[in-house]
Amino acid sequence: MRFGLAVQLLVFGVSVLAARVQVTWDVGYKSISRDGFSTWRAIGANGQVPIPPIYVTQGDVLELTAINHLDKPITLHAHGLFQRNSTFYDGVGMVTECGIPPGGQYTYMIDTGEQHGL
Repeated sequence: MRFGLAVQLLVFGVSVLAARVQVTWDVGYKSISRDGFSTWRAIGANGQVPIPPIYVTQGDVLELTAINHLDKPITLHAHGLFQRNSTFYDGVGMVTECGIPPGGQYTYMIDTGEQHGL
């Protein structure tokens, strides 16, 4: 009986610590000049190149909404994430997922429960 109560408290305590992290990326073109003379058209998020990092704690659920302001379909791919039970989020357009059409948006729901890293 006491063991069952301890397990319930442990599970409840862990679930309380988990959070839903909501991030929106407005993906669009941005003119950049790395050398101060020439400009190039780059792809960024929220007007930033490189794209801003996302910080989560293991166990959080990342809710990442990508809004496509480009003139081509896009997908997102993240290095270093295990894609267990979510291979459809791997970011390979027309292979593992359809692209987000121009003017469209899609929300990725990524459970970080089994993720490890920095």
